[in-house]
Amino acid sequence: MKLLDKYLIKELAGPFFFAILGFLVFMISHILFLLTDVIVNKNIPFGVIARMMLLRMPAIMVLTFPVAILFGTVLSISGMVASNEITALRSIGISFPRIMVPFLVVGILLSVITFVTNEKVVPWASHRSENIIRSMILKQQVPLIQSNVFQKGPNNQTFYVQLVDEEHKRLQNIMIFDLNEGDFPKVITAKEATWDDKCWYLTNGTIHKFDKEGRLLWQANFNDFKLQVDIDVKEFFAGQKTPQEMTTEELKKQIDRMVASGQNTREFEVDYQIKFSLPLASLITALVGAPLSVKAPRSGKMMGIAYSFGVIFVYYNLMSIGRAFARNGIVPPEVGAWCPVIVVGTIGILLLFNVEYSFDKKSLLFLLTILKEKINKIKKFIRNKITGRFIKESSPSLHKDNELRISDYTELSINHFKNEEAFCIESSKNQNN
Repeated sequence: MKLLDKYLIKELAGPFFFAILGFLVFMISHILFLLTDVIVNKNIPFGVIARMMLLRMPAIMVLTFPVAILFGTVLSISGMVASNEITALRSIGISFPRIMVPFLVVGILLSVITFVTNEKVVPWASHRSENIIRSMILKQQVPLIQSNVFQKGPNNQTFYVQLVDEEHKRLQNIMIFDLNEGDFPKVITAKEATWDDKCWYLTNGTIHKFDKEGRLLWQANFNDFKLQVDIDVKEFFAGQKTPQEMTTEELKKQIDRMVASGQNTREFEVDYQIKFSLPLASLITALVGAPLSVKAPRSGKMMGIAYSFGVIFVYYNLMSIGRAFARNGIVPPEVGAWCPVIVVGTIGILLLFNVEYSFDKKSLLFLLTILKEKINKIKKFIRNKITGRFIKESSPSLHKDNELRISDYTELSINHFKNEEAFCIESSKNQNN
């Protein structure tokens, strides 16, 4: 069996490294294309561009591994199917799950490497790469807008700014966590702010103060508030961090601070869950790619390449849709982040059982019926969520309209009964006469 494993890994190696090279060239070209205007207009030195691209490599590799293992698995196994090697192996009693073992082991290894890289290397490298881009933009004097930005400031303070406009010297949606007083931070929030050398001028905000148990002691609203921060905004750009530039530990601490201050943390919880679900993409794509390639026709590897593109398209679109739904509160953060892992992983397991046990048509129809029912339930759940939110937002006006209609109906009914009573009295008088 060791000889078989070595042979399968050798078959995997060629397409795997070729896919890595191709995806790297594509991603680098895409990044350079997006930054062409800044690079050309400001005459950015080649050394700066090379350093920025080198710092981008860890983040690119995290996205490259799932694509590479999928292409490598599909192309190597589809080639073995075309040459009847898989048939020969199964004819001597080697099951298809056993043939898949080397591919799954490589997928697990890549998942571990991805998690470690995404935790230890990517935040550090991405932060420095983004700072190079930020410095380019500041030189160009274009408004810098960076969402979900955190900055560790002096005096044990942490700053959060959602939007930063360097040209007009304006900040929007600011939160300041002051950890100098007690176990829970004092939180200052403001809709807008402007700044000069060492002061920020906050407008339309609130100050929250908590006790040792995390309960709100008091809060005070203000129209204007001057804050001595001893930090220049250009220095702020160099120290700011998005969730992608944070480790899981840093992001978790930031979420806990925001929860303690009563802030909405939904977007950050989604990013936190994705840091754990994303590394499993390599294992999941290997699990799907192996049985899928057996179903490819014997005509060659082109259909295997088409299958690979299809799986990548489905996986990353599920990730985008799940993230969007979770950030908008339609589904919980855990469901949105782990949706592609669960859905594509389930498809991979069903395909594996189909290859090994050859489901008949009736069994496949039964599985498709169950899958259709589950999809309809999910659609109904999402539809109810969206409808419920709409009704909740419009409920005051609806209740008001209902009250008016009920009151109108009641008044109409009372008048109707009064008229009926008067008619009856008048009729009885006429009869007596």
